[in-house]
Amino acid sequence: MPSATQGFSTLEIVNRVINYIGNNTMDFQTYINESLPLAELRFCKLHDWSFLRKTGLSLTIPNGTAEYTLDSTTIGHYMSAEDVETIFHEASGVILKRVDLNQIRRLDPETNDGSTQDDPLYWAPAGDNRIRIWPPRFASGTLKIDGKITPPVITTVGGNIFPTIIPRYQESFIEYVLAMALDHENDDRASSRKSEALTLIRTDIQDDLRGLSQVENARIRSLREATVDGTGESLDTYYRWLFSSF
Repeated sequence: MPSATQGFSTLEIVNRVINYIGNNTMDFQTYINESLPLAELRFCKLHDWSFLRKTGLSLTIPNGTAEYTLDSTTIGHYMSAEDVETIFHEASGVILKRVDLNQIRRLDPETNDGSTQDDPLYWAPAGDNRIRIWPPRFASGTLKIDGKITPPVITTVGGNIFPTIIPRYQESFIEYVLAMALDHENDDRASSRKSEALTLIRTDIQDDLRGLSQVENARIRSLREATVDGTGESLDTYYRWLFSSF
């Protein structure tokens, strides 16, 4: 049975595909096991999925260390430097400004600026998942990072190992894996199954793009309601409501 919070495990997904196709050979099972991480990485690149966006990830910054790798040992997830949205320092209320690495090089070629009382002010990508901050000398503390993570590679298949994809989008992911398996078997159903999988993925993408909290209800609101809906911009409505109470 799938988990209520994490959905199908990797083992359940593999067994589901094997049972559908009916090939129980070890070679086929090995193929599905090895294809699962590739399928998930491909699925996650098809769209800017909201479940990959993480906020407030903590990065400990000791004084004198200017470059940091964004991975499971530092922020709990692998994150490409290009997928970082915001880096901020809560203790000082500073949002670090993104610049190019060559700007930091020209700003401080000796890499000795700052002091133990300073706050980090700038950051720049310095590799695939590596960043550099300036100045290199600053007060030790913790930075917070918002951005999009890269899902960890599925290295083993098991009943307690789950894909990064959240349950409500796992149906289209499983259909995508199934289409890959049918294609491997030269099954005539591969083409139609792939079309079905892509249709489901498009539906999930539309669902992920809804953003209901950012959309106004398409209905006429009362004047009183419009004053407290959090989106009204006209003061006229507020004045009418205010003076109507006198």
